[in-house]
Amino acid sequence: MKILLTQETDWLTRGPHHQHQLIDRLSLRGHQVRVIDYDINWQKKGIGISKREIFLKVHRVKDDATVYVVRPGMIRFPILNYISTWVTNFFEIRRQMKEFKPDVVIGMGILNADLSVLFCHQYKTPFVYFWMDLLHLLIPLKPMRWFGKFVEEETLKFSNKVVVINNSLWSYVLAHGANDIAMVTGGVDLKTFKPTNLKIREQYGVKPNELLLFFMGYVYAFSGLEEVARQLKDYKDVKLMVVGDGESFGGLNRIRDELQLGDKLITVDKKPYSEIPNYIYAADVCILPSEVNDTMKYIVPIKIYEYMALGKPIIATRLPGVVEEFGDGNGISYVDEPADVVPMAKWIKDNCIIGRGLQSAKYIKNKDWDKLTDEFEQILKEVKWA
Repeated sequence: MKILLTQETDWLTRGPHHQHQLIDRLSLRGHQVRVIDYDINWQKKGIGISKREIFLKVHRVKDDATVYVVRPGMIRFPILNYISTWVTNFFEIRRQMKEFKPDVVIGMGILNADLSVLFCHQYKTPFVYFWMDLLHLLIPLKPMRWFGKFVEEETLKFSNKVVVINNSLWSYVLAHGANDIAMVTGGVDLKTFKPTNLKIREQYGVKPNELLLFFMGYVYAFSGLEEVARQLKDYKDVKLMVVGDGESFGGLNRIRDELQLGDKLITVDKKPYSEIPNYIYAADVCILPSEVNDTMKYIVPIKIYEYMALGKPIIATRLPGVVEEFGDGNGISYVDEPADVVPMAKWIKDNCIIGRGLQSAKYIKNKDWDKLTDEFEQILKEVKWA
């Protein structure tokens, strides 16, 4: 099967996310996969013009995967970046439909998904709209979010299949125009997601009796980590480790200096996916302290499944999508706001840390990525253009 996927973020450096896990595995199963992506970090290159780029034999989570990635050109200048990308995506998608002749197209963006639907109808090719979150809420220019929502809804109506990753998104897309919906949840590779370096605590100076909280991933302004960090000063034997990057990652370092937290707040630049199990294993409690806002309302971050895979107790704010997906009794303790995370972690350590971890490990045993890829592959094989 020939599969074309379009998205509006960087395939090479962001994540790995849901799509990387599925697409790498589909590649290993003999499917030809091409991805059209977007240089979301274009500002770091400065103002200018980027030419079309091709990346061959790309893999993110499976070493033998061979994904063909195309990055259309763009004008690196505010506002013009959107306009130019729409134009170059138009011609790139048309080019791939003519030359590659995909059997199915997967859309994961807003504008390029809308363009994909257009060409799928022209070429009578099935279109699958894959939803991980509400992308229009992530548009940096807030006045443009209404337009992004409008385009999303129009694309939903003309999709042959809509795939979501959790129950909350199912309810949302159903209410906004989707007709045929399927769900492929997040998961973890239970065979390989295991620690190989058991000395991370020692490496970063964390003592056996100290309580280590852990977060990994992109640090948004609403991630709640700054609020958690500020609580550290009131607890003698509690430390926080954050592994990742993002717009507010530097803010954590400023808080460490401001409050003189020293090694109570450990920030580690983003690590290769293969090393992540080592860091999770080192933690006592894993956290998701995000503010409860519209952007996070429907999200179930894949990191939760990875925390669970290593049997870690988890503390999360009451994000509706997370609460609906996992409920109570699956190793997650819920708090109302980020400032409650450290007190809850202390309580877990003093009372029930082992039991909570076992609940997490039990929940994840049926969430292996190979099984989830089976489900996704079957969806792609059965979807029809109509």
